[in-house]
Amino acid sequence: YYAKNGEYPSSSTWSDLRNDVVSAGIGVSSMPNDPVPDEDYMYGANSNQQSYVLGAKLEDQDHSVLRDDIDGSSAVNYGVNCDDPAYCIKF
Repeated sequence: YYAKNGEYPSSSTWSDLRNDVVSAGIGVSSMPNDPVPDEDYMYGANSNQQSYVLGAKLEDQDHSVLRDDIDGSSAVNYGVNCDDPAYCIKF
């Protein structure tokens, strides 16, 4: 997507991201859903769409990986709530 458009999608939800990527004509025909019922992966791009955050809510709220991800204000400009038990990474 970035190679074709020079920016990441401006989508603010996983559903919107999936629609944007699948319809972009880049060879992606589907994207996975969160396997946990009633949960969605999280996505948000910064205002200039040159960086983004991906997140997923973990079932184990005490999982050790939650100590090494981004939290709170690190993702607030991306519109993603990365407070635990959400595991988030920024690109």
